[in-house]
Amino acid sequence: MAKLLLEPIFGWWADRHSRNPHMIEGLAALAVFSVMPLFLTTFAALVALRFNAGVATAAYEPAARGMIVDATEPDERGEAFGFYGAFQIAGFVVGPAIGGIGAEIFGGSGFPFVVTSALSLVGVVGLWRYLAPAAHADPSPECRPDPSARPIPAGDPYSASEVAVIPADEVKGRQAPLRAVFNRTVVASLVLAFGLHLTFGTYEVVWSIYLIALGASVAWVSLTFVIFGIPEMIMGPIAGRIVDRKGPVRMIVVSGVVILFSGAVYATATNYIVPTLMVPFEAAATAAMGPALYAMLAQGTPQGRSSTAQGLFGATTTLALVVASLAAGNLFEVGIGLPFWFFVGGLAIALVAGLLIYRSAQSPETEAAPA
Repeated sequence: MAKLLLEPIFGWWADRHSRNPHMIEGLAALAVFSVMPLFLTTFAALVALRFNAGVATAAYEPAARGMIVDATEPDERGEAFGFYGAFQIAGFVVGPAIGGIGAEIFGGSGFPFVVTSALSLVGVVGLWRYLAPAAHADPSPECRPDPSARPIPAGDPYSASEVAVIPADEVKGRQAPLRAVFNRTVVASLVLAFGLHLTFGTYEVVWSIYLIALGASVAWVSLTFVIFGIPEMIMGPIAGRIVDRKGPVRMIVVSGVVILFSGAVYATATNYIVPTLMVPFEAAATAAMGPALYAMLAQGTPQGRSSTAQGLFGATTTLALVVASLAAGNLFEVGIGLPFWFFVGGLAIALVAGLLIYRSAQSPETEAAPA
């Protein structure tokens, strides 16, 4: 809930001020809130600490992703976000293993909390040491036109709506207004991201109990998470490089079709072997769609609003996780295949709607003759 509410605000703030403090303070706060459950153990305290950890993450992530956008050229962002996603999923796969092994060796459940806090502090030191003080987009830069971009609609110098630049002679020394963020390219990426993250929310709630209901053991369930993580780590950077060369649409369409097919397989499976065989294909498709969506978002982000757009993206994905989590648990009580039909339907609608919106942003009708 904290991420849902605060990522857009922190993203907006990061674009108006230096991103470094957001990232450093966010990680430092996460280090504190990660270890505090060892000392504050009441239910109310644990809820408050989880909320504050969400606040810390909301401060860090839009600034970090906005920095990636501004530190890369348009033909590099797919690959950059592919690596970003690969490292994220590596943490999800390796982290539980480290926590479990460490807890077993040191004989206590406090080990994962201490390690999480320590790694966050390592991140703080790294950011403090290696990031330049002004390693962010100036909120009031001199915006220079991109000769390869589409013309700006006449009469509105800020409706970089379908492009990511603003003419220097019109807005010299000024940041694009907030309304410029809500253009069709950005909206399309948000719609598509919502559909994709419906799948994540569904898996978080029902995947384990779904496989067990089909006869799998707990060890087998754990294996499926490893099987999912490895293709994600490998495919992300590769897919990102393809996105940089071919654009995001083809990757989104192909990946979306594979994910939809996977959901249909899960919904109709009668044993745990078939879904397990499908997992690596869906993992590769999910890894491929991620950098494509980030590249599309960056394409539509107006000058000086990278973290703002990333904050909206983060809030959208969190909202999808909340919606899917609430729906999946209730649907599973009715039938074990219904949660997967839910995300198949939601993703299908998002794919059609998002791609139509994006296509309208690229169509000649949205262009005006150069002034």
